[in-house]
Amino acid sequence: MPLTIMLQGTARQCLKLLRLYVSLAHYLILFQGASVGDVVDQYRVRVRGKTNLWGGQAIPELFAPVGYLTVRNEEFGETVTLTSERPKNDGSKEIKDIGKIGRGETYTVKLNELTAVSAVQDDGRPTFVTCTLLIQSTA
Repeated sequence: MPLTIMLQGTARQCLKLLRLYVSLAHYLILFQGASVGDVVDQYRVRVRGKTNLWGGQAIPELFAPVGYLTVRNEEFGETVTLTSERPKNDGSKEIKDIGKIGRGETYTVKLNELTAVSAVQDDGRPTFVTCTLLIQSTA
């Protein structure tokens, strides 16, 4: 069944609303099998250099619940490299490049067995990404 959306307002307001609808459609398609009681948090992060998006350097334990972090770069943002961290058996951390996301691109990272997800933007120009956290409830 097709969905028709009528937008009114300035071009900027319409674009913002359209982005919201596209994001909502993305999450409904991606997580349509998710159960009732899932926790969702959304936040915007300014990225310049290396910036933590989720987790942190001093977190020693793995993330156990089923969780996902969706990272969306702004339409006019700069390319960022996503990295993940996980602990090794010897106590050190393994840092892995996940890949790059450009303007308007989105990527979803599975958080199981990770302690941090970061974005790196090296050319000195800050950019913003929107992060959406979904954690499936255990109840």
